[in-house]
Amino acid sequence: MRYTCDEVVGDSFVEYSDRWSRAESRDIWQMDADALLALLRAKLCATHLLCSDGTYLDEPSDLTEPELDRVDMRVYVWFSGTWVRCLNDLTDQGNASRRRLFATLAAVETQTTANHATEPVAA
Repeated sequence: MRYTCDEVVGDSFVEYSDRWSRAESRDIWQMDADALLALLRAKLCATHLLCSDGTYLDEPSDLTEPELDRVDMRVYVWFSGTWVRCLNDLTDQGNASRRRLFATLAAVETQTTANHATEPVAA
């Protein structure tokens, strides 16, 4: 899942895996900074984050506190919200699948109810 920072000069982006466990999506909210960065390094497939000196952080393994301190502040603020956006997008995908499932179940139930309504009632 790729997210691009269009608001800042440069072509910063991050790309996350779409494989997150329920535990990871729950526990990330209570992690300290070190644990959060470790999880993000594991979930990021690619990074290209503009630094204040014009260079880029191009490897997920570069996401350490000292390296992040080099990132352009505007890009860092954007980046710090990308994992939330990723989790929201994954939730939206799950909700869409659930809606399709419920729509299918409702159609089957409606069809079954309609079939029973037309059958004669035994005396």
